[in-house]
Amino acid sequence: MYEMLDGDRLGCCFSAFQIWGPGKTAKLQCDFSDMISPEMFAEFVLPALTEQTERLDYTIYHLDGPRAIRHLDLLLSIPRLNAIQWTPGDGNPEVGDETWWPMYRKILAAGKGVHLGTAYKDVEPLVKHLGNDGVYVATHAPSVEAADDLLRRAKTW
Repeated sequence: MYEMLDGDRLGCCFSAFQIWGPGKTAKLQCDFSDMISPEMFAEFVLPALTEQTERLDYTIYHLDGPRAIRHLDLLLSIPRLNAIQWTPGDGNPEVGDETWWPMYRKILAAGKGVHLGTAYKDVEPLVKHLGNDGVYVATHAPSVEAADDLLRRAKTW
């Protein structure tokens, strides 16, 4: 269908994560994964995810909650998976918390991008620690002035 619409001139977006790609772009997920073992994930989920990435131009996986982290190595083994979006879930440290920084570094070291929706107060320490290569940060500033200030300061990180 995408090709029928002249895909070389179109892009695709997923608005919940504020992402866009110049081709077939999609968010992949398996929230059920927090209830299964890595062995079951490898058998039942990984093949389908891998096939989906092979049919798309740009992909991001929605990693949802600490129990899903056990599948991270398998996810990072998918050659055409471009990025991981992390959601820690209720009752856990927020996205910008240092608790998760080693996981973000692992994702980046595997050559994948990391998408982080974090609190305004956490943007600067997070980006200063991780750098900006492969890091996509979404936040909400308390005012237009605060947003402008954050963008101005971010140029120096």
